Amino acid sequence: MLDAAAPHPRLANADVTALPFSASAFDVVLAPHMLYHVTDRQAAASEMRRVLRSSGRCVVVTNGPDHMRSYRELVESVVRIATPGWEMRTPSTHAFSLDNGEAQLRTAFQQVTSVRPRDVAPVVLTDASIVADYVASVGDLYQPQTTRAWDEIVEDVRTSVQREIDKSGAFVVRGECGAFVCE
Repeated sequence: MLDAAAPHPRLANADVTALPFSASAFDVVLAPHMLYHVTDRQAAASEMRRVLRSSGRCVVVTNGPDHMRSYRELVESVVRIATPGWEMRTPSTHAFSLDNGEAQLRTAFQQVTSVRPRDVAPVVLTDASIVADYVASVGDLYQPQTTRAWDEIVEDVRTSVQREIDKSGAFVVRGECGAFVCE
């Protein structure tokens, strides 16, 4: 992203827990879909607060626990053939989400307001390979959690999605995201 925006002199690639900016440098701080990747979110929240002016706002975007639930439930059912009880724990729905993010941000911000859009359109898929390719792309993360070969899991997911498409006309995936406005 920095390369695409270059040559802008004020861009920096930095660790959110140790930002290279002076205190009170910004009116707005944006953290879109990234805090669930951060190990020390309390330090990140403190740093975002530090670089924000007293009248400024920090906007943090993240997912809710129902984000892509139909997809996750399908993958879980396929993996559980070899690994009973397995859960697809993604950082974006577990580590920092719409359900637990507010408390994490309140460690640094006095006011945190949750904003959740209504009536978000679902993603309607009519090609099973789209879901299968996505499952294949996360194999390096989840393969160590099961004894079943990830390629087999991908093919079972593809078959299940195709069955749903043949039956209903589509495989539907609903997103759930929102934002925290912090002051």
